[in-house]
Amino acid sequence: MTSTSNTHSKTSGNRAVLYMCIANIQVKGVHNEALENQRRELYEHAAEDGYEIVGEHVDAGRAGPAKDRPAFQTCMALLRAGEADMLMVSSLDRIGRDVTDVVACVDELDHLGVSLVALDSQIDLAFLRGWLTCARTLGGVDKAMARISYAR
Repeated sequence: MTSTSNTHSKTSGNRAVLYMCIANIQVKGVHNEALENQRRELYEHAAEDGYEIVGEHVDAGRAGPAKDRPAFQTCMALLRAGEADMLMVSSLDRIGRDVTDVVACVDELDHLGVSLVALDSQIDLAFLRGWLTCARTLGGVDKAMARISYAR
């Protein structure tokens, strides 16, 4: 497990906390490339939209529910404390693979009034909550994502 926090100030706009994770670190070198790809995509998107990055947190080699991933919990603590306005992930499945976990996270983000930016889906929380309700009936996030094509 690795948790890093870097502060970068590009603008005084929306404050974003970045979250990256990879569960399988058994294949040497592959996890580093996957994490670097996530990092690059998130930083590029933040720069394009003028977001201020207030934190970067990584769970490497951690699988399971979000409540069991320390770096994800650090992101949530920043959001709860009002130190960030949005959570940015490269893919919705970075939050969780279990629909129940994702719904719980989305509900909390909605309650906190913060944004969720999932680069692979480019959807807002209102749409996401409805989509997740549908995903429950499809059998999970992975199966639902496989049935929906996303436009970048």
